[in-house]
Amino acid sequence: MHSSLQVYQKNYVQALYQNMMNLSHHKIAMGLVIGIFFSVLPTFGLGLFFSLLLSWLRKWNLIATFTSSLLSNFLIIPSIYFYDFIVGNWILGQRYAGQIVITPKSLEYLGLEVYLGGIILATISCVLLYLFIHTAARYYPEKKR
Repeated sequence: MHSSLQVYQKNYVQALYQNMMNLSHHKIAMGLVIGIFFSVLPTFGLGLFFSLLLSWLRKWNLIATFTSSLLSNFLIIPSIYFYDFIVGNWILGQRYAGQIVITPKSLEYLGLEVYLGGIILATISCVLLYLFIHTAARYYPEKKR
């Protein structure tokens, strides 16, 4: 005999599965991509909130958003801000070459470079990722009903 908690858990898992399976390839791909987009940007811990909010407002797949945001935060954050800085620094004319002295003024410029690089890297990587996920999902065999 199942307790009411076990029945609820089973129904909840089934509902989540149906949500994931009944959405279009576009909504699943956008859910995954938006979670990664806000992970690449330097949001300092707010990326998960922003990605879930946008995904909910646009009716994209919340499970895909949550999963991609959570996984990419653990995998990407340790190194991505460095690459954000490198790209932003390159675009702004390589103002920092070699050692960086941290002063209040340099923090202002470092922030500009990190955000600029983050926007560029997030946009490029997410467009490519969307194309890959959407194309792969279209060729994934549909389950017979």
